[in-house]
Amino acid sequence: MGACIRLVGTLALVLTLDASIQEFAELVRRFEIRSTVLPPAALAMLTDDATVTDLGPLKYVRSITAPLSPLQARRFAAKFPVYVLNGYGQAEIGEVIGWTAADAKAHPDKIGAVGRPHAGVDVRLGSDGRLLVRPPNTATGLGDRVDADGVRSYMLKGKFLVAEDSEGLAGCAYVQIDGDAGYLGLLGVDPLRQGTGLGRRMMDTAENYFREAGCRAVNLRVISARTPLPAFYRHLGYRETGTAPFAPDVPVKVPCHYILMSKTLA
Repeated sequence: MGACIRLVGTLALVLTLDASIQEFAELVRRFEIRSTVLPPAALAMLTDDATVTDLGPLKYVRSITAPLSPLQARRFAAKFPVYVLNGYGQAEIGEVIGWTAADAKAHPDKIGAVGRPHAGVDVRLGSDGRLLVRPPNTATGLGDRVDADGVRSYMLKGKFLVAEDSEGLAGCAYVQIDGDAGYLGLLGVDPLRQGTGLGRRMMDTAENYFREAGCRAVNLRVISARTPLPAFYRHLGYRETGTAPFAPDVPVKVPCHYILMSKTLA
């Protein structure tokens, strides 16, 4: 049977070897799955099975584990009205090259194409001919955002909201209650899932957590070098309230400071 996992308001579905195609389609419908990952073989099985004609409300399918041909991607998308996203280079740092949901919407004629390096991933050819890949934090010169000791320290004061899907950890955010205000930090979404709305759902979940705790506002801070972030938070109703110096003990490639932002909870 398909395995269903619910964490932080997200639901993931895995089509296992002993699950029938009909069971998978029924679970998608029953649990209103909108995004999942499938290997090319499963895409072919669903395409060729005449008994399955609808996968609603599924909207995104990411191909993983093996190359997906453009022909196979087009056949699947022609039968089911979904976005097929290719992905390559999956590793412990996340996916390296592939398609985001935004890419698929902007270039429907290129379905099945390999894609391009994800935002923040630095890919270059080394002098010895090897392909060198750096994850987003390292590429921007900010290093790891927090180590294991840091996580333990944070958990003494607050909690982590975690979102998982069939590939593992998909996103997280740190939440801490300070009197009548909540503090939100370390929001992160794996590049594989960016563009699917997971970041916004994580924010909604965090804000609901603060509301239930009686908080009147949510405060956060972003690093000035991460230029897309202020606009993202402004779109969610946050306003800039000031700045603060960046941690002096963290080496960076460019000068940075914190941008302080806040939102009043209704």
